[in-house]
Amino acid sequence: MEKIKFNSFLDPIKVEPTDCSDPWVSQNELGYNEKGQVVIIEKPKKNIQEEINSYENETLLSEQLKRIARGEQKPRQGQFMDVSEAPQDQIELMQQSKKLKAKEAELQRKGFDTEALLRANEEELKKLILEYVAKETEKKETKTNEQPK
Repeated sequence: MEKIKFNSFLDPIKVEPTDCSDPWVSQNELGYNEKGQVVIIEKPKKNIQEEINSYENETLLSEQLKRIARGEQKPRQGQFMDVSEAPQDQIELMQQSKKLKAKEAELQRKGFDTEALLRANEEELKKLILEYVAKETEKKETKTNEQPK
């Protein structure tokens, strides 16, 4: 039986790149022998590229639409969200948070009720924006009327 060597934190780890040129992979599993000991069970190699290619029809959008039309597959249900612009890490999240707080402070200085903005639906937002534009226009008009000629 081969001895197992345990590395310490300071020992360098030997890293070898994975050979991706060979599509044949061996699939090993852990199992138990007759004595109840854990052993590695070797399975025959399989061509992983053939397996990947076998899912092509399942993933093609045109094939999925055909299956849905024939009633063989139900359309997927659920809630989906675009997270492509979500922060990638904690630092980016903190930067976005600072920007949002600065925007919120700017809106508050301009007289917006930020709590009302967060709770508002689309129609209410349009109404709040129109009210703001009307107030700003009125302020500009009073300033121009008050200036000495």
